[in-house]
Amino acid sequence: VYLIHDKMSGKDIMDTQVWLILMTICGILSTSHSQESSSSSTQVWKLIEIPDPTLDVIKCGRGGKKSFVCDPNNLLSTDNADRIDSAIESLNKATDHHCPCDHLCPESGYPGYQVTVVVLPSVEGYDTAAGNGGKIQALSTATKYLSTRYNHGYCSDNILMLMIEDGRRLDVSFGKTTQDSITQWYCPKTYMQLSASDGPEQWTEAIVDMIKSYKDVLSGKAPGRPEVMYLLYAL
Repeated sequence: VYLIHDKMSGKDIMDTQVWLILMTICGILSTSHSQESSSSSTQVWKLIEIPDPTLDVIKCGRGGKKSFVCDPNNLLSTDNADRIDSAIESLNKATDHHCPCDHLCPESGYPGYQVTVVVLPSVEGYDTAAGNGGKIQALSTATKYLSTRYNHGYCSDNILMLMIEDGRRLDVSFGKTTQDSITQWYCPKTYMQLSASDGPEQWTEAIVDMIKSYKDVLSGKAPGRPEVMYLLYAL
């Protein structure tokens, strides 16, 4: 400041000080904005805007391929999404021998119970929910909403699986017909929280394993594995 005073007038010094203060404030605001942007980098999907894989094959991230996996942010690799689709198709074929829908059964033949898998970074309601209990409830609400909105299958003979990257949580909702068929072996709702270090490979394993267990029960092949109905917390 003393060196500046030798070459500048009092007004120039005041202008310089004001400029320095403004630059400091701008730097603070810029840093704050950067931190805010970083903390909100995870996309939060509005429930009404989540695409339906039977209607929005492009938006669901499968490159236009017919699929019951909706992964609009491409969190899964193509191979992992294909593995889930294969597990769904296997369940369809194993359960197409008996239609549970009575008069709603298609004349062309029953295609089996329908499983839909949605993988997202986060969803509205879940992102602002407080505490572990709040997160679980918000995720359950989102899963039920999607199951109702999609309305896949013929007579609520569907299963909706929602995997959220934020928190590594997986929630499952059964349609009424599926619930009635499976409830003697399983609880009507499932929920899993994977380890924080688990990535798409582990998510895929968990989803595929659950689908295989549902196939065993719904096809009458086996009484299923009750241990699938568990709650895992990250260690």
